[in-house]
Amino acid sequence: MRSLRNADGTAPAQAILLTATTGNNLTIWNPSGSNTIFIPISLTVAYVSGTLAVGSVVIATQLAAGSGIGTGAPIPTATLVAAKPTMRGGKVGNSVMNFAPTTVTFTTAPVVEYATSINYCTTATGGPSTGREDFNGKLAYYPGSAMVVCYSVTTTTALFIQSVVGIEVPIPPGS
Repeated sequence: MRSLRNADGTAPAQAILLTATTGNNLTIWNPSGSNTIFIPISLTVAYVSGTLAVGSVVIATQLAAGSGIGTGAPIPTATLVAAKPTMRGGKVGNSVMNFAPTTVTFTTAPVVEYATSINYCTTATGGPSTGREDFNGKLAYYPGSAMVVCYSVTTTTALFIQSVVGIEVPIPPGS
């Protein structure tokens, strides 16, 4: 199992935005040619500060995401960070996923396809300040697709720390 986080073990505190071409949402991109399926296990979102907007954390998908970053590519820009294995100190290989915790843009906006059970009220005390979604096999990302964590409404001042845990499995023969 691999944990997809930035180098220090946590995704930075940032706003979770609506899906858009400007992106800038936590993105796990399975590049074309990886021969690997990414299966998210869980998503944890912790409120840090700022004004909350009533809304829900949702998952958007970018299909035909390609294999490289560049002008004219489905993902023109991204600041990629190495993923860490959840088994610290183990001899687990490096992740083949591309992980962009904060900065990524898309040629076309990702499409919302999954509503999580993580919802926020207008105040931190109006509901849980940390939410967790266990995917239980409901999502899988084949090579050339990306998982993007978004919000159902714009949140420009509320900051959250996000963590995604998932597994990477080889594509079965004949798939």
